Amino acid sequence: MSMALDTEIQATDSAVNVDGLAEFCQDLFYTFTRSDQRKWGEAYVRGLVIVPGRKTVRKISELTAGGGAEQCLQQFVNQSTWDWTAVRRDLARHLVREVRPKAWVIKEVVFPKNGNSSVGVARQFPQSSNRLINCQRGLAIFVVGDYECYPVNWRLLLPQSWAKDRTRRRSAHVPDDEAHVPQWRSMLDMIDEMITEWGLQPAPVVADIRSVKRMGPLLQGLEALGLHYLLRVPENRPAVTIDADLSTRRTLSFGEVIGSSLRRNGPWLRTWQVPPTLPGRSPLVVTSLPAEGSGCIHFPEPYLAAVPQLPRRARPSRHVAAEWSSARQGAKSTWLTTVDMFSKPDMAELTTLGDRAGHHLDDLYANTGLLHFEGRSFAGWHHHVTLVSVARAWSHLFSAQSAL
Repeated sequence: MSMALDTEIQATDSAVNVDGLAEFCQDLFYTFTRSDQRKWGEAYVRGLVIVPGRKTVRKISELTAGGGAEQCLQQFVNQSTWDWTAVRRDLARHLVREVRPKAWVIKEVVFPKNGNSSVGVARQFPQSSNRLINCQRGLAIFVVGDYECYPVNWRLLLPQSWAKDRTRRRSAHVPDDEAHVPQWRSMLDMIDEMITEWGLQPAPVVADIRSVKRMGPLLQGLEALGLHYLLRVPENRPAVTIDADLSTRRTLSFGEVIGSSLRRNGPWLRTWQVPPTLPGRSPLVVTSLPAEGSGCIHFPEPYLAAVPQLPRRARPSRHVAAEWSSARQGAKSTWLTTVDMFSKPDMAELTTLGDRAGHHLDDLYANTGLLHFEGRSFAGWHHHVTLVSVARAWSHLFSAQSAL
């Protein structure tokens, strides 16, 4: 190793505390069947933590293994058979003991790509980009506490164009049982895995579902799991249908529900204004929706038998919340929720957690190498994002503890 490279490693290590990183990785990688897998797993995580700028496999090899290990690292990430699910499970269990999550926040993850060979790449319209781009799309669940925010679970969203393209699937080593599924289905699968297979104590689910086409099955699944949720919805999405008199039947959007409650011309509504909890935030207007089948008001998107394996439960009370701008007499954001903010107004803070997770996702893009995956395989994508989760946890929580 050259003196210049050795100096660079020492300077980088001094900027980021890596004392105890080896032990931390060994605790998480104990399920790996071979010692060389554990070695390269630690090297890759160390590189994600200490390598400045773009975290290529070549730079990681140079800064963590003295060079010459590029092929080994590539093989470890893209072709090795180690189980990413076990690493995510153990990391999540470790983190929830430290963080005590206020919510599980689901965020869309976008990986812009050139070409069309990388797994899941297609011309798509991500909600977060608001334009048509060539990319991979995924989902991440963040556990969010008072100050902490960490990704613990991931899903790659396979586009419809990949469903039966055997050539591309074979090239990217996509398992036969991996298919194109609706986004709501992936959300429920991730949450169900964390509860039933990982044994985590659930927290309220926060997500932006303005681009999710089928809201009914998602609500059914969350409620069948007994979860509270706070879902950002389009202001113009249908919320309730009033049909007391067929001649006056009308459907109100979420925005119209809030407007009606503020004008006091919806006698079946219960409305309360929650004071802002953070500087610069507008007050929340919270309105209860009537239970389905109560009198003449019905939720316009009926329950569907979409998740038959989940137990059926009594439907909880639903509410509409809106961050209300008195200046423009309109909603800045609109939410559908089962969280009772009438009795627990401090729960209004949940509406801010999606933005906080978004800021942390930007940091993952910029500083933890999330966008720097070099490979095309299905397993490689999952391996990379899992190791990014490990690096994030170490650099933002456990490294600080080891320094005490």
